[in-house]
Amino acid sequence: MSLETQLISTYSRQLKDNIKAIAENYTEILQCSKIKQNIFDERESFTFEQSRFEMLVRAQKIVRAAEALAQLSSDIKEHILLNDFSLINKSIDQHTAHIQDACKQSKGEIEGLRKELLQSSQDQGINYDHLL
Repeated sequence: MSLETQLISTYSRQLKDNIKAIAENYTEILQCSKIKQNIFDERESFTFEQSRFEMLVRAQKIVRAAEALAQLSSDIKEHILLNDFSLINKSIDQHTAHIQDACKQSKGEIEGLRKELLQSSQDQGINYDHLL
């Protein structure tokens, strides 16, 4: 398996894992937030505090997973910028071809002007051969 394929599979796995973590923790927060009838009972008060701490921990896990997704996005962008040589080379080749065409056109125009100047000088009997 090539390095590129391994990198893509790693990125895909990280993406799936982080999204799964966000979804699972969000679901658990929703389950913990169910309102209970007997909140004034001391056991229920303890359960309430336990649920509150559990929600805080799960919220932190969601934040960590979101940060990991942001870092993954940054890594992918960096990889594309640094390793997309085919696109860069294609752009350079197109630019080079454009400049070479412009040079050929300019040389042709200069050669035409040179011949025209030589013809005009011969018609007028002036010797400009040493300048050309």
